[in-house]
Amino acid sequence: LYGIDDGSPAHYALSSGDFAALAAGYGRVGGLDRVATVINAIRADRPDALLLDGGDTWHGSYTCYHSQGQDMVNVMNALKPDAMTFHWEFTLGSDRVTELVEGLPYAAL
Repeated sequence: LYGIDDGSPAHYALSSGDFAALAAGYGRVGGLDRVATVINAIRADRPDALLLDGGDTWHGSYTCYHSQGQDMVNVMNALKPDAMTFHWEFTLGSDRVTELVEGLPYAAL
């Protein structure tokens, strides 16, 4: 699909294939703990770098569904992005997104 080879790292990253089989082959990847490690390394090397969240962060997980996005807002607040745009976040409803945005310590674009 889309020119992505079955069983490749990109296939695993998209997790549209057999996730269990791909995970057995590639091990743990992704996760905001790993993202934080990369962000911290970049910031140590380039303190003026901007961190922009391109959206979709508050969507798609079991915990996000049950917390109505609050769990991801808390995690992203700890990562201290400079700004964020929105996309699938609106599956939470515009009222909930507005409520969450009002409490953000960074720009909502």
